[in-house]
Amino acid sequence: MLSEEKTELLKNVISTMDSFQQDYGKIHYSVNIGSYPTGHRIIVEAYNYDENKSIEFVIDETNEAYLYALFEQKTKIVLGE
Repeated sequence: MLSEEKTELLKNVISTMDSFQQDYGKIHYSVNIGSYPTGHRIIVEAYNYDENKSIEFVIDETNEAYLYALFEQKTKIVLGE
């Protein structure tokens, strides 16, 4: 079972990806939860059909994720604060 912190983080991931859809066009994404020895990690895979680009990022215990391929510059997002 996910901790309350990871559940809130997951809600923030969905909210963040929804806002990216508004800003960057048709982004289709999936969110997966992986269990690792250090705890649960949230893995997000996304595809932007308008620009024919895909990304994958992992949100680990630090709650930090970096988006590279979907945007021109490296974009840091911090979730769950």
